[in-house]
Amino acid sequence: MADLVSLTCPACRKISAAQHFNPASRYSCPNCGTEMVASAKAPSAPIPSPDAPPAEVAQAAGSVDNRVGRYVLVTLLGRGAMGQVWRGWDTTLKRWVAVKVMRFNDVSAEDLARFRREAKTAAALDHPNLAPIYDLGEAGGRHFIVMKLIEGKSLEERFRAPAGQMPDMAGAVSAIRQAARGLAHAHARGIVHRDVKPANMMCDQQGRVYLMDFGLAKPLAVPGVTGVGGVVILGTPAYMSPEAAKGMVHQVDARSDVFSLAASLFALAAGRVMFPAPGGMEMLRRAQAETAPRLRTLRPDAPPELDEVVARGLSRDRMQRFPDAGAFADALDLATGGAAALPSAVFSGAVSAGTAPSAHPTPPASPPRALVVDDDPQVQALFCSLVESIGLRAVPCRDAATAELEAGRGPLALVVLDEGLPDGSGLKLIRRLRAMPGHDRTPVLMVTGMGGADNAARALETGADEFMSKPVSPREFKARAMKLVRRQG
Repeated sequence: MADLVSLTCPACRKISAAQHFNPASRYSCPNCGTEMVASAKAPSAPIPSPDAPPAEVAQAAGSVDNRVGRYVLVTLLGRGAMGQVWRGWDTTLKRWVAVKVMRFNDVSAEDLARFRREAKTAAALDHPNLAPIYDLGEAGGRHFIVMKLIEGKSLEERFRAPAGQMPDMAGAVSAIRQAARGLAHAHARGIVHRDVKPANMMCDQQGRVYLMDFGLAKPLAVPGVTGVGGVVILGTPAYMSPEAAKGMVHQVDARSDVFSLAASLFALAAGRVMFPAPGGMEMLRRAQAETAPRLRTLRPDAPPELDEVVARGLSRDRMQRFPDAGAFADALDLATGGAAALPSAVFSGAVSAGTAPSAHPTPPASPPRALVVDDDPQVQALFCSLVESIGLRAVPCRDAATAELEAGRGPLALVVLDEGLPDGSGLKLIRRLRAMPGHDRTPVLMVTGMGGADNAARALETGADEFMSKPVSPREFKARAMKLVRRQG
């Protein structure tokens, strides 16, 4: 390997020199970009090494303020309450990345430990609709997170319609469905986002949507987490669930993320947020106290089934929402027939404001109802998710009285029932259910912690169709539930 080799461009005939020439490397002409070849002619100017960074990186690297660890901060992409996001260069792996430099002023060691723990947990997620986290570190007192650089636009930018037109509803549904699938992957692993909004969803040039900023610093009582009267408010007021807006941090869970997903879909489809207000505090007050409007009041062309899905996702009662993002995405599929099946005659990207099509195809039937009766919120949420994964609409009930009331409202495809309830025995509820008109043959799956052959026999003799002991296998639960639903027809 020679120290200095002359190279000639076969296209423009420019002659340059390569130091420490490697015949296995490709050397581009600095004049026209064509691959250069070794020659015996004298060089006119040296050319960069194949490992040299882009010129803009070399220029940015000249300032110490633009260096965090092995990363060079090149272009500022955006600012937020929690810090700045930069287009950066990884000097080790020689690739472009997104670097989020966090603002941590006067925070406790416990807060920093929580931040690192959540970021590491989020880094373990692997889903096509989640922006992967590459690195987490601290340099010179600055904490940073390194993520995949998504070349594209946020959904907030992507679906901003021109004046006089309504946004592309089909595209909005498809984009939110993708984000929901990514969010469902995190929910299944016990991770809650806490700040789902269109600005945190990026659409690349191929149309893939990535949910960004997963679990990053949202629990910290630092700038970026709204504080009102000493109460910690997590999230962005325009997309915040009522419990989050009230500072009820212990209730912010997967259902809160579902509310934010539905609020994001509402905003993208309607062209405005649910509670427009001149300032964040007024928007926060409205989020705390008001019920979200129906989507069809602003988009009369929205199919009724889609309107119902959005309305359920925006329910003020968190127990009436979908249990997690996966159930929300499944409901969107049922309501629209999937992204490819959305009729262009109904979902047009250029619908004039205030106008609706004269007719649209008949929407698919509403999913059959299934009661999930259990007073343990975590168990109930799991069973609701499993029930909705087989195509039913879960109706959560915490006691026998609520279950009877719901049963009196119409047919049921399935009842999932705990044996011990706050206001009585699940066996008594079966007897009362069987005595109600139309429910003498409603399938009942009893799932209880009171196992054993005697309890199983007692449940089956009382009128249960299947019996399972907790903890249950989700796969077995779904298999037994589907068997009962198919048997009923």
